[in-house]
Amino acid sequence: MKKWISILVFFGVFAQISACPCFDCPDEGKPNFSRVITLKKWAHKNQNTQTLFISIPRLYFNSVTLRFPKGIIDKSKFELQLGHKYYDTTDDWGFAQIRYQNILLSKEDHFQSNEFDQTNLYYAGNNCSRLYLNQLEGELPDSFEVEILLIYVPPFAGKIEKQVSGRGTCNLPPIILQFTWRAGLPPPKPGRTATPTEHCIIHHSADGNGNANYTDLVRAYYTYHTQVNGWDDIAYNYLIAANGDVYAGRDPEKAGIRQDNVLGAHFCAKNNNTMGVCMIGDFMSTDPSNLAMQSLESLLGWKIHTDTLNPYFSYPHPTLSAALLPVIAGHRDGCITNCPGNLLYAKIDAIRNNVAGCSVSQAKQELKVYSRNGQVRVENAAQGSTLRIYDLKGALIQEILNAYSGIEEIDIPMGKLYIILELIENRQGNSKIFYHSFP
Repeated sequence: MKKWISILVFFGVFAQISACPCFDCPDEGKPNFSRVITLKKWAHKNQNTQTLFISIPRLYFNSVTLRFPKGIIDKSKFELQLGHKYYDTTDDWGFAQIRYQNILLSKEDHFQSNEFDQTNLYYAGNNCSRLYLNQLEGELPDSFEVEILLIYVPPFAGKIEKQVSGRGTCNLPPIILQFTWRAGLPPPKPGRTATPTEHCIIHHSADGNGNANYTDLVRAYYTYHTQVNGWDDIAYNYLIAANGDVYAGRDPEKAGIRQDNVLGAHFCAKNNNTMGVCMIGDFMSTDPSNLAMQSLESLLGWKIHTDTLNPYFSYPHPTLSAALLPVIAGHRDGCITNCPGNLLYAKIDAIRNNVAGCSVSQAKQELKVYSRNGQVRVENAAQGSTLRIYDLKGALIQEILNAYSGIEEIDIPMGKLYIILELIENRQGNSKIFYHSFP
């Protein structure tokens, strides 16, 4: 028999309890600052109704996340139900109505704790009036403590301004800078550092489908990352909304650090050499919008052109157990997560193809690498190329300088290895190393 447990949070005078809608609260003035309020509630199973009633104080909030004891989310499936207040224009009496939004809870993949499991952030909007938490399936202890974190971020009230650097497929798309979207919020902690970027990591926010308040969403993510997770700044280098707007993420702080090279907090503590791009939305079963995809490809096209990267190649990553990570990769390629969602992840090969025209290297078409009977054959390598062979942990096994530009055959140790071919190309006096992997 399916077991049910329900955590029920009511708001509104009709509920006859100490609660109210997120807005229009009579007992509290609307805050003009961001804040996080943590409420700890014990959940006890009712053997007759399998439900639990919880009341909370009259408080403003427009985002919510929850913390469970370790393992409970892994063993049980929960649904968060947000009730949004609206007024039916066809109703002569003008009474407020409630429209419900059901969200399947998922565990936050960017934040790790040995004490609890935290859910993703869920944006409730500025008209939320009820919140329920239902257990859909799985086993639960008879009682456990849940932390409900109610987050309030003042809505954006300014004018959206975009920094435009150029036009065209391989140019940086217009960017909404931090001083615009972060207006009125506390600044990030100082201390930014730069990292050379060889991997562009694609994420999704796991929330935000159908919500057009994109700037408020970014402000909520920033508050969540800094005031709940305790990070110095928002995790990503860039965020992209469904309407195609691109937001600058983690603040470079210093003039000498480029936005795309700020060391972030998005890749399960393996952030060196990565740039994180978050597509706003949950793309497990929903496709990202065409406008968002166009902005993503423009951003990545600019990046690989600027840094002379090849979208088809892979580079050794300093903190991964495997030797190589693609230049354009999904979050799940290096971490245990569903991010960036099944449907967005399935588009990564197409993304590589669509941005390839921005790469200064045509190595995918020109370079051929074969392996047979313990030998490696390289065809069409550029004159002066260097051939390097790494093992699975990235340790250098063999190096050949000035490899022949036509065909090179060498013996390699037995076992599964990765072949790294470094192509030295000089363009306007600049030298760049490209990698090609071959398992």
